[in-house]
Amino acid sequence: MKFFSFSILFLILVLSGYQYQIITKTINVNETIIDISIGDSSTSIANKLYKHNIITSPFWFKIISKYQGFDKNLSYGKFLFSGEISINDALKQLHTGKVVLRKVTIPEGLTIRKTVRILSNKGFGNYDKFVKICNDSVFAKKVTGYNIPSLEGFLYPETYNFPYEVSEEYVIKHIVRHFFREIADYNFSDCNYLSFKDVINLASIVEREARVEYEKPIIASVYLNRLEINQKLQADPTIAYSLELRNQTRKKIYFKDLKIDS
Repeated sequence: MKFFSFSILFLILVLSGYQYQIITKTINVNETIIDISIGDSSTSIANKLYKHNIITSPFWFKIISKYQGFDKNLSYGKFLFSGEISINDALKQLHTGKVVLRKVTIPEGLTIRKTVRILSNKGFGNYDKFVKICNDSVFAKKVTGYNIPSLEGFLYPETYNFPYEVSEEYVIKHIVRHFFREIADYNFSDCNYLSFKDVINLASIVEREARVEYEKPIIASVYLNRLEINQKLQADPTIAYSLELRNQTRKKIYFKDLKIDS
């Protein structure tokens, strides 16, 4: 009986050691991107990884995945595997969702249309869908908390990194949230005759009007003084914006353009 118990214990130890070897054994992987689709099972994922020589055993990948509780929580997207990779490493990467990111830079002073044109040209989504989302007042209120007709002025200029296969909604939400993080330290109550959205609009006008950074406070003060005495802004960027909405772009504003009803 003692011999039988010892044999069982010995077998368990051997299997445990073998399992540990399987989990920790690494493969030197050249840079390989694996596309994991929504709904892929652990079996399907294991076969993809094994096919591309990223793991040593699809069987043990599934066993360890189930044992660690990862089989129901593996992320999807494009994953980059490189260097010494073990089954455990591959599982952790798929579980934490460290997907391949793509970079896109949004310059300053762009309208919604020009911003989403860059996003769509870089392959982050459909241009028309971007435009529709950004001009949806319900969506705009949901992501900003304000009753506004569109997200004009809320798409913060910055360099962003987005994973593959994210939705247009995800991209826009991320950009708007970044906007609010960037302005969190500013006090908008100083301008008591302008609403928050008015300040954002005016900042956009100043951004378009100024050629260099030091001009911005000067231009802003001119506009603020005009607003305080209820005078027209007479700001060319507002005409340029109106023309852009009509798919017209030109460097110089003409007198006839001032007659546009907008």
